[in-house]
Amino acid sequence: MLFLIQYTAYSALLFGIYILFLRNRELHSWNRFFLIAIPTLSLALPLIKLPVLATQVPALAYTLPEIAVSPLNKVSNSSFFSLPSLVLAAYVAISAVLLSRIAIQYFAIEKRKKRSSYQLQDGVRVFTETGIGPGSLGRDIFFPGTEVAPEILEHEMTHVRLHHTADMALLHLLQAIFWPNIVLHFIGRELRMVHEFQADAEGAIDAEHYSAILLAESMGVKHGTLEHTFFHHPIKRRIVMLQKKKDSRRPLIPAAIRSGFATLLVAAGIIWLQSCTRKAMPEPAAYATAEKMPHTDYDLGTYLGNNIKYPEDARKRNVEGRVIVKFIVDKDGSVTKPEVLRSPDQALSDEAIRVVSTMPKWQPAMNGNKTVPVYFVLPISFQLAPNAATAPQKG
Repeated sequence: MLFLIQYTAYSALLFGIYILFLRNRELHSWNRFFLIAIPTLSLALPLIKLPVLATQVPALAYTLPEIAVSPLNKVSNSSFFSLPSLVLAAYVAISAVLLSRIAIQYFAIEKRKKRSSYQLQDGVRVFTETGIGPGSLGRDIFFPGTEVAPEILEHEMTHVRLHHTADMALLHLLQAIFWPNIVLHFIGRELRMVHEFQADAEGAIDAEHYSAILLAESMGVKHGTLEHTFFHHPIKRRIVMLQKKKDSRRPLIPAAIRSGFATLLVAAGIIWLQSCTRKAMPEPAAYATAEKMPHTDYDLGTYLGNNIKYPEDARKRNVEGRVIVKFIVDKDGSVTKPEVLRSPDQALSDEAIRVVSTMPKWQPAMNGNKTVPVYFVLPISFQLAPNAATAPQKG
């Protein structure tokens, strides 16, 4: 979840740089590179941490999985039907649906191609009577009927020569896998427009005539979603770009430099923040994280399940709720200094402290070759089953 939030935030920051410095400028090749770099660089940034930049900053303790306690059921700290598992399953299901949709669209285009005839031109297959297009996908060009306009053909040949399909394939894949990142949608839409700018620039020998073609033929064109279509909206931006004078490049190079410099500053700031060593401030003698975190040689959930007892007094009073316990795994692996951070009832607090205090030793944390103390936060949820307070007790 944290990675996804970081990915979305970094994508938004870098796309903001594009909007500020590059949008609607005639730096088509640079703009294309920049838009492709945004989702790929944003994907890598959360993973970059440089030890040489490490500093000490406050950090939160590592939180263990929540333990659920019921007087009538075993304690469990994991379940296939737990909320995190259900959320993950839903996430994967949506990604699978989006990937399936891409596959369906691709095979639909392939099916149309098999029903249509084509001619080779400079190693590119030009299909006619496909019912979709004009457009291109990979090294194939599609026309809905038998008519092949030279200007449109040159436009689509430019898409093929510049490998625009590869750009969009990458964006479609990222959008399907990281679908909550809505910024990818706007990046993909802008990248398509930059592709059209590039193709228009090479195909428009006569800008006035070319603009007239765009206006006359922009409505009612069918396409298969994945391919680049000649009549890509919004038409107004394409015509405005066509009408720009070629000698108006005065601010273009500075704009490219400014966008690159701003990106370097943002990336450097992100890497610096992520590279900070997270050391626990409330207890300088214990760390929040370590190179090798502490772990148990026994199953923690099983141990707690066998040892936690729902307080009888709390059960009779129908008391339930979550107890948050903090404790330190010391240099020798012993569990020390258990402390209740939050609790709805003293009886529940006492039971939580009792069971944490009696935990067997852990394998201690390691920083390099040195063992270090690390503290954890353990949520224990005491839950009464329906009618548990009044249920008859056996024996």
